[in-house]
Amino acid sequence: MTNTTSSVRVTKAQRFADIRAMLCGETIVNGTTVDEALMFIDHEVELLTRKNASADKRQNATQKANEGYMAEILDYLATLDGEGKTCSEIGKAIPSLFDFNTSKLSSLCNTLVKRGLVVKATVKGKSIFKLA
Repeated sequence: MTNTTSSVRVTKAQRFADIRAMLCGETIVNGTTVDEALMFIDHEVELLTRKNASADKRQNATQKANEGYMAEILDYLATLDGEGKTCSEIGKAIPSLFDFNTSKLSSLCNTLVKRGLVVKATVKGKSIFKLA
């Protein structure tokens, strides 16, 4: 956005300073008008909205694979009729998870807990996972 009174470009910081001055009843240094301030705010909100929308869609290959593994865990737990299993038991029951260590399995199961899809209970020091 350019300043209407001169050909000097107003930076974001200067524009924000002018908007702050408007709100506080202080002197506007860079000549920002109310209309320019509104256009600037709308533009910044639009940029933030686009940035946040695209960030949600970006997943790397590992994250995509983990989504598949978590779906398999949910399918397996659904076959147990409310019975819970430890991470090790889950890993031994699902062929695609055979090579995973307990730490990786625990991470997948705890992600499902955070999403509210699985319930975690501790029995004699062991974490037991079952469908919510």
